Amino acid sequence: MNIEIEKYIKKRYDRWLDYSSFHTEQAGLTEQSVDVLNEVMISLLKKDENKLIELLHRKKGQYCELDFYVLNMVKMNAQSDTAPYRSQNRNKMPIDINVDYSRLEIEDYGEEQTDKASEYLENFKDISRIIDRLDLSKLEKEIFTFVFTFGVPFSEIKIDGCSLKRLYDLYNVVKDVLSIILFQEGKIQKCPKARTKVKIRVKSLISQYNLTKIY
Repeated sequence: MNIEIEKYIKKRYDRWLDYSSFHTEQAGLTEQSVDVLNEVMISLLKKDENKLIELLHRKKGQYCELDFYVLNMVKMNAQSDTAPYRSQNRNKMPIDINVDYSRLEIEDYGEEQTDKASEYLENFKDISRIIDRLDLSKLEKEIFTFVFTFGVPFSEIKIDGCSLKRLYDLYNVVKDVLSIILFQEGKIQKCPKARTKVKIRVKSLISQYNLTKIY
């Protein structure tokens, strides 16, 4: 293993484990946070080291894209029935009709025999590339990182002078812009529709993105 990657994993492991604990508890996977995170680590270390080093060196505030990749993989493995961890450990899965999986907003990755971690990494890189080129406000970027990357519930985000409705609207702006651009670029097949209340801001961001597009 690359020494730089190994050191970073050791540095961040406890933080990633806290995140895994949160999502495994949400999914009803009692005391399986270490197993889920280790499943992600095994998958991570099978990747091309050059790609991992590239993600490690792409900084976003106090974090880097490698953090975001690991956290999203933890979330997927904890919550998606067809992710590697849940599909391999069905005997550990809870049977609980009270667990509300619908609110988790996790897409099902299907049953195809493909490398889902590599596919997810590519999808995440697409999203990061688009976010980097969008002329988002600091608040829009912050809220999107909280909700999309770290899975923080809206009710737990505290920003002075920003109501829960405002947080939700700002997040939807970024989410709608991403969906439309991904459709334009042929990454997704269904054409999304921007919400009426945020349509002007969505159109403005998409226009800015298209004008700066490199062909």
